Amino acid sequence: MKRARVALVTLALFSVASASAGISLDPNPPEPGRPLGVTIEETLRVSAEELMLSDPLREREIARFRFGRFPPAELRFDLPEDSWSLTIELFADGVVMARLPMDGMFLLTRPDEIAGPLPGDSFVHCDTLPPETTAADDRAPLIAWIEGCILDHAPLRGRDLRAMDLSDRSLWRADLRAADLSDARMRHVELGGASLAGARLDGADLVGARLELADLQGASLVVTDLDGADLRNADLRDADLSHASLSNADLSGARLQGAILDDTDFTGAICPDGTRSKHSCRNHLELP
Repeated sequence: MKRARVALVTLALFSVASASAGISLDPNPPEPGRPLGVTIEETLRVSAEELMLSDPLREREIARFRFGRFPPAELRFDLPEDSWSLTIELFADGVVMARLPMDGMFLLTRPDEIAGPLPGDSFVHCDTLPPETTAADDRAPLIAWIEGCILDHAPLRGRDLRAMDLSDRSLWRADLRAADLSDARMRHVELGGASLAGARLDGADLVGARLELADLQGASLVVTDLDGADLRNADLRDADLSHASLSNADLSGARLQGAILDDTDFTGAICPDGTRSKHSCRNHLELP
């Protein structure tokens, strides 16, 4: 699914102190056309690999910095005068470890100034989830919300997300309980700590997905492709994994008590007890 060009309007214009501990800005709030100082505490610097500044409303990257062996405590960047918004993300192993603001973005100009140059674009209010609907034709507002907003901690319980493209997105600790993700494309998605209890993921493409500590109790994963997925310490109790593929997946510490494993492919997977499987993990489900 191609990401729609949308303008995000959010109420997340709070101070840096409340946005994310460990990162501070000077000036706060940031101002277009002025140098911006970004100070990162040592606890974050030691594990960080990359810092990225982006302008979500203009859909562009502003700057990117890769940390070396001795990263500086403060970094300075020039914000373009025509900047409309700002999001700052700190990465480690390709995963967002910190973000400013935690939900949304800094709005650097007035909404009426943003609307003019973008005729035909729609506004997505990331602080308000579109109402639920049972009609497939009425999913457009939800699709726009998902494509345009930050999805970490997203409240998507029970939502119809069938066949959506969420590849490479971050839904860290999102609430997806009882959601319908059948046939969704979710390659390399970040679902660490997400709540997926009772969710339907039949036929979904979760190749390389990160599901560490995810709650998948009672979830349906029939014919789901989980090749190379990270399922360490995930809860898969009573889940239906019939005909699913977990080839080369990491299930270290995962709980599969009561799970349905009919014709499940565990070739090359690391079983819950740490054993590398040749074909099946059936005899290696007990945790050490």
